[in-house]
Amino acid sequence: MKHIAFCLFLLFCNLLSAQQSSKSKSRDRFREKDDGHYPLRVENSLSINQEGTDIAPVFYKEGIVFVSSRAKNGPRDPKTNETFSEHFYALFDKNGEPSFPQKFRINDEAMGSINEGPLCFSRDGQTIFATRNNNIKGVVKANKSGKSTLKIYRFKWKQNKNGVWNWDRSVELPFNSDDYSCMHPCLSPDGSKLFFSSDMPGGLGGFDLYYAERKDSTWGQPVNLGPAINTERQEIFPFVSQSGALFFSSSGRANTLGGLDIYYVNNPLNNPEEVVNLGEGINSGADDKSFIIDDTGKKGYFSSNRGGGVGKDDIYEFEAPRGIEGIVRPETNPAQFVVTDAASGAALRGASLIVLEASEEGFVGGNNYLYTMGLIPVPGKPDVLRLVLKGTGDFGADLYSNAEGKARSELTRYRHYLVIVSMEGYDTKEKLISVKNEKDVTASFALSRKTAMPAADTIFPTRDLHEGSTILLDQKMYDANKATLNSTAVSYLDAVLEVLREFPEMEIDLVAHTDTRGDAKLNLELTEERAKNAKTYLLFKGIDESRVHALGKGESEPLNRCAEGVNCSEEEHRQNNRLEVRIRKVGAH
Repeated sequence: MKHIAFCLFLLFCNLLSAQQSSKSKSRDRFREKDDGHYPLRVENSLSINQEGTDIAPVFYKEGIVFVSSRAKNGPRDPKTNETFSEHFYALFDKNGEPSFPQKFRINDEAMGSINEGPLCFSRDGQTIFATRNNNIKGVVKANKSGKSTLKIYRFKWKQNKNGVWNWDRSVELPFNSDDYSCMHPCLSPDGSKLFFSSDMPGGLGGFDLYYAERKDSTWGQPVNLGPAINTERQEIFPFVSQSGALFFSSSGRANTLGGLDIYYVNNPLNNPEEVVNLGEGINSGADDKSFIIDDTGKKGYFSSNRGGGVGKDDIYEFEAPRGIEGIVRPETNPAQFVVTDAASGAALRGASLIVLEASEEGFVGGNNYLYTMGLIPVPGKPDVLRLVLKGTGDFGADLYSNAEGKARSELTRYRHYLVIVSMEGYDTKEKLISVKNEKDVTASFALSRKTAMPAADTIFPTRDLHEGSTILLDQKMYDANKATLNSTAVSYLDAVLEVLREFPEMEIDLVAHTDTRGDAKLNLELTEERAKNAKTYLLFKGIDESRVHALGKGESEPLNRCAEGVNCSEEEHRQNNRLEVRIRKVGAH
């Protein structure tokens, strides 16, 4: 297994045997049986798996990114006869299930010439650590023995001199080598340690698990996790949960169900005495690997080549209503909310607060929380409407403010929350709160007295649409310089979907625009891809292809004064990054 080439990566997991290692010094056991009333549920993620190999899911924003060799056309790996593997991003739908996979490109420096491998993101989403072939500008580099190793590369989300955000060029980590492989990076929750798998000299055998500690702006020397965890066989795909438990796959422990099994250990850096096999359901007689679990400790994903799947390897989802036995709860921060009268500053007693988990943009997933959309006219443009958020529905309160106007709770670390505060006689107020560190959370809400309700005709029902009109969608449809749809985009496209279903003969143009920063040709290509992705989503939801046309306009049609070369604010530029729905035909209702 030494000097394994990445072209063999998608196959090598299936070739590992599950022999016992005499070097493991920890006590091994199986996870205890589930409570019959709250069984572990494991299901194939059918909406994202395809023929070929789908592996290595990781959480990213409002979905998961995974590795797949699903492409039908394009360059092929001569060793596997599959197209080179790529990253895909699947958003969570309203039921919290991964859906609508879209290509996720870090950058184009090695596109199409090598396999993209397992990766991880920093908690803030601004840094990626990814497995790739040892390469120079996308060309695989062999060592003196003619072998290609795997390396871990770092990418940062940066703004260039033209004000355009993108992932920067790859940077090798200092412990990489041309003579051995480093792969499967995983950050600790606080970002101070990077766990990975390597067959570097001095290990216990095969691939071992290591960690390196951040030293200012670089990484220290790798440390082997030792014989309590590593064996003479293979330890790969480390993942550290928010609670600090280390999950990994191994082919070298005695208590195995066959092939690679998934294990966990608490306190992996403090002389762990017990390594636990996750047992039946998650593990099988096949190769089970790349396990991840969310911050609640109750839901996650892994990949397996067990029978009955869609492709060679599939991604599976699991849910454990009472959590994984033995895993400690995630850390929380105390939170205090203060509600006052905006005019007088007086504390408001009895205000109701609803606390909901949210995306970075403030949208809340799950089928119990649906936004309602409305169309409002754009001043001075009679044929232009804007699709906006009308309301958030009716919910019971989670908290009430006391005589001091205060309400207290706890929020899980490294998550986003939408807090909605309402009180009779006052306008409702919302605030997006991000728990980024270990500090206590304090948020203030100054409520204003209710004003007169807007006239009923300021929000148009869909029946008043007409041919030739244009609907503007929110400007946060896409991340900067990216074509992949985010959760905001899906929420707004779902509203467009309802209009198309209400008018089964309607035909539309989806027209994407950018601001005038950056290269005009690249901006045109970006908008073409954005419009195509929006169309693909509507088709994915059942709309006939003949009813939707996708167009990219690049930077050619700014909405405001921000022509090329004009000094504009970020907000002004943001207004020009938009998607328009132009109604070509209405047809029968």
